[in-house]
Amino acid sequence: MKKILLLACLFIVVNKNYAQTSPAAFDLSSGAYIFTAWDSSVAINPALSYPSNMIFHTLGNQSPDENTAANGDWACVYNLQAGCRVNGTALQGAAFVNISSSQGANCMANGSGASVYVGDATVALNTTNCENVSVSWLGRMLSSFNYSDSASISRFYGIACQYRIGTTGAFTNVPGNYLFKCNSDSVTYKILGTVDTLSALLPDTCNNQAVVELRWIYHQLAQNEGGPRPALGFDDINITRDVVTNSNSTSSNKKALSVFPNPVLGGKINLSKVANFMVIDLLGQTISKPVYAKEFNTENLSKGIYFIKTSDGEIVKFIKQ
Repeated sequence: MKKILLLACLFIVVNKNYAQTSPAAFDLSSGAYIFTAWDSSVAINPALSYPSNMIFHTLGNQSPDENTAANGDWACVYNLQAGCRVNGTALQGAAFVNISSSQGANCMANGSGASVYVGDATVALNTTNCENVSVSWLGRMLSSFNYSDSASISRFYGIACQYRIGTTGAFTNVPGNYLFKCNSDSVTYKILGTVDTLSALLPDTCNNQAVVELRWIYHQLAQNEGGPRPALGFDDINITRDVVTNSNSTSSNKKALSVFPNPVLGGKINLSKVANFMVIDLLGQTISKPVYAKEFNTENLSKGIYFIKTSDGEIVKFIKQ
């Protein structure tokens, strides 16, 4: 019996040491989750350090697709200039870039397999008592290339934002505006320094969960026909929510305010009832003067997350894509 227990304990230890780990869950009911910078300095962010409630993971494929599972934790420094790497880019967040050959084994921790490529960044959230969880982030083009008109370009990469409930199983693409692509079309790359704002409302299944994981995965979008892989960055992650309280859940004869379509691509967003309202942004700044209406024209709004606030105190979040 003692021998069986010893073997069982060894099995647990071995499996613990050879599976990528999940970060501690951020209590989203306490406020927004924000990621705005990651420094490359070893003195500031040494190897095996990660942003709060986030872990960078390695992948086992030099040309991963969006369904590739992580095979370990990134364990090297953030100022590498060669090889597959995760780079700190200071106020521009962090970046991924792969090359054709695997990184050294010392760049993987808590993982398995001989192949060490990048990568993903995974954030864990506790969404207990939360609803209408929204995520916005920036995708950055940090390298670009010049090709002759006759050259075929299909080494296209992107960063996809995905979610899952819990810490195991496959990830699913966040609905709507979830993907930053290095290419403008089927032929050309975006110019160096291109920044796209992406935002989405998570499905209701992500509400009131002990753990929801979001990941930003660097992956190939099209078949390889040569050339370097682009360095792509992610930055200014902002995850917000509405908190469910007893007052929110009590029944009322008043019809609760809602808006549609949400997200809105452009044009007018409609309210479920006529109301005296204003539009505010994530910083609480007023975007529009108070109006008494049942619709609002979003054409002049930049992409991002906004709120309709009524004179009765109702607040409804919407996303402009």
